[in-house]
Amino acid sequence: MNDNSKEAFNAVLPDLQKRELTVIEALRGLGKATMHQVAEKMNVGVNTISGRFTRLVRLRKIKAVDRAYYTHIYEDGTSRRVPRSIFTINQ
Repeated sequence: MNDNSKEAFNAVLPDLQKRELTVIEALRGLGKATMHQVAEKMNVGVNTISGRFTRLVRLRKIKAVDRAYYTHIYEDGTSRRVPRSIFTINQ
């Protein structure tokens, strides 16, 4: 990370809550990731951080850059493709 990026990140620290900072740090460590991947890295459930993602996107601290698809298989054997957004830190 260059000096300008570090300065910009440090400038937003006071406005962010502790859990939001933890989400940003996890996402920084992963580079690009889905909310599920960040939750796994943080060892928490997705519902624990989904509101933080919403707020961080609204504040333009992170952004969705792509979509990943996975196949969800139901108990009855049917399946469907489910999209997940891939996020990164907004530089």
